Amino acid sequence: MGQKASYLKLALSQFQAGVRVAPMMPQMLQSWTEEDFQNVVTYISGMRLMRACNSDY
Repeated sequence: MGQKASYLKLALSQFQAGVRVAPMMPQMLQSWTEEDFQNVVTYISGMRLMRACNSDY
């Protein structure tokens, strides 16, 4: 958690394209929009900051 946004975007795109292999990922990501990707990437990349601030969210 708390990975850089650029890494997360690349990894999710590779899962969606089948370049990275994880059985459930391509099916889960096939219907995602660009906004879905951006929302998830923003949330996960911000987790490092949330932990640093001792946030419960």
